[in-house]
Formats: sequence, structure tokens, C-alpha cells
Amino acid sequence: MIDPHPPFGVAGRRLKVAYLVPPSLHFAGIERVTHDLASALAEQADVPADVTVLYFTDYSETREAPYRRIVMAGDRVRQVPRALHAVAARENFDVIVIPQFEIAILCLAYNRLHGRRDRIVLHLHGNPDIERATSVKARLLFTVFGLAPRLFAGIVAVSPTLARATERMLGGARVDYLPNPVRQLQPSVRTDDAATRARFVSIGRLARQKGHDIAIRAMRTVVDAHPEARLTILGEGEERLALEALIAQLDLAGHVHLQGVVADPTVALARAGTFVIASRWEGFGVVIVEALSAGLPVIAARCDFGPEDILTTPVLGTLVPPEDPAALAAAMIRRIDDPAPGRPDERIAHAARYARAAVVDEHARYLAYIVRA
Repeated sequence: MIDPHPPFGVAGRRLKVAYLVPPSLHFAGIERVTHDLASALAEQADVPADVTVLYFTDYSETREAPYRRIVMAGDRVRQVPRALHAVAARENFDVIVIPQFEIAILCLAYNRLHGRRDRIVLHLHGNPDIERATSVKARLLFTVFGLAPRLFAGIVAVSPTLARATERMLGGARVDYLPNPVRQLQPSVRTDDAATRARFVSIGRLARQKGHDIAIRAMRTVVDAHPEARLTILGEGEERLALEALIAQLDLAGHVHLQGVVADPTVALARAGTFVIASRWEGFGVVIVEALSAGLPVIAARCDFGPEDILTTPVLGTLVPPEDPAALAAAMIRRIDDPAPGRPDERIAHAARYARAAVVDEHARYLAYIVRA
């Protein structure tokens, strides 16, 4: 078990921590989580740390961050290991945390082949079963991962079910669960009448993973029962044209609105009565916690990893089978017809368990444990 009371720092000095953010043009899931976590470690952790985040994109959202930023050149996965190696050789970090298994494996291999033994922690955010099926290279890397998981200084997952599934995949190798830090949004006072309950909101990249097409198909049934129903989807991505075509095909113009990227979804959440997420897979589900922090009940697909770890009581929300527009529609119609169980403050209190101030010390103690191990 991790020592719950480690000494401050490491051997009387501050811990040197680096987080690597893979190349991406979007400041969204992994990017936002890493930024929030690094900010909290730099400002408020009970283990003193000098925190550096290695980016490949100069995100405007991070320019005033309390941690040190290094923006490296490169926009391809294959460029990441060499770039990390150059920085690590100069900085000599105590521990380097890398999300996404493919990049972590490549960085670990490059590190070892070039004579370094940096402590690298794999921080799992996604679905290993999905990731290893994407290509022959991915399957090969997962095979290597399965043979040598202990080459990593540690492996952590963002949800308990993801941690347990990864342990089974690795034949019992240790995988620790560390909760994601999630920003807490401003709750609003709303009436739980039928008109409010008929307004749904969803947040997520316009990508197949997020299942927006499932939610749109469900809306056809919901609108047939309740013509006043509306669904607003916040996000942008490669499936926008396909989703616009589906909205037109199902005659849902005026009922489903693709709003695009919104940095702060507080206003959209305040206007809605229910948050809906129909993902085909998740690692955690940050937007679920954000919706709860705004006081909203949630209807979510019980996909692999995440939603069922968060929505543990009916007060928080409803779980439906994944890939099932009919089941999702039935839950949405029930929500319009009946008030949500419990009070918004119960959902807000549950979300507060994931506030960065509530989880940062768990991450700090874990990293100190890894360095001392």
C-alpha cells in the first residue's frame, strides 16, 4: 500500500515531476486534466514539488499556469520519444507521467535503448481493448506491454473499473486508481418542471467514441412523445458533417443543436434539466462530474469504465445499456415525465469529491512513493 504519510519531498529536497501531454490541437480531456493536476501539485500539494508540463501545442489556456511549461516541436506520435529524451537528459526529472499507452510504451523503449532509466508512470485514461484494436502496431505494442509492465515505475488508471480491467489484462500486475481532478462548475437555481426537464445537454468531442449519433437517434423517439424536447451538444470534431446529416435525415432541426466548443459550459448546463452522455467507451467521464457539480442529474450509457464508477446512486443519475437509442430514449422520456430523485445539493456534494483540492494529495503521495520505492 502507498504510505499515507510520506516525508516532505524526496531525501530532503523537492520532487521534480514532469507530465507529458501528447500532440493534439484541442485543449480538452487529457489536456485539461493534466493542466488542472499540475496546477494543483504546484500550488497546494502536501509534498513539495517542482512541476513541469511538456506540451507539443502552445495552448492559450496554460500560459498563466503556476507550473513550468516547455513547448516542444513535433505534431506526430513518432516525434515524442526523441523530444522527451532530449528534455529528460537535460532536466533529470524524478518521475515522468505519460498518458496514452502507445506513447508511453514508445517513450519507455526509447529511454531504455538510449541508456536512460528514468522513472516513467503510465497514466491510463482510455479503453485498452479499443486502443489495442486500432492497428497492427497497437496490437504489437500491447503485446510488449503485457510482457513487461514492470518496466514502468508505476501504472495508474482514472477509474476503479479501468484499473481492475488493466490488472486482469496484465495478469495481475499492480495498477493503482487515482481520481481525476475535475473543475467544479457554478450551480444555478432551476425549477424541476416538465419544461426544464425536456431540455437536455451533452458535452464531448464530435467523435464516434462519444456516441452523439446514438443520442440523436434517441431524440427522434423523445420528440415524438414530447415535441418540446431539445438537445444541445457542445463540442467539435470530425463527425460534425455526419451528425448534421443525421439531424436532417431524422427531421430534428430545431430539436438538436450542435453548439460547437464552449470553454465554460456553465450557461448551457444552467439552461438544461438533464445531462446526457451516450459514449461507446470512456476511461472516466470528466463531463459527468462537471454536470453533477452544476446540480444536474445524468443519464449515461453504461459503457466500459467510468460512468458506473461515478453514478453510484439514483440521486446522481441513470445508467442505460450502451449502443441502445431505444433504452436511452426511454430514460429521457421518464426524466421529462418525473422529477429527478434527490436534491441538487446531493449531486454537487458528490462531485466535490473530485475537486482538485480533494484529490491532489493522493497524486502527490503516489509520486513520492514511486520515487522512494
